[in-house]
Amino acid sequence: MIETLRLEDIARLSSRMVLYGTILVIFFIFLIHL
Repeated sequence: MIETLRLEDIARLSSRMVLYGTILVIFFIFLIHL
């Protein structure tokens, strides 16, 4: 149970990091095209 909870937490953190990363990339591309 503990291992599965840890894996779920890691999955949540990784998904959040990917989401923020894509937002930052789109934001920088938007600034460059300005």
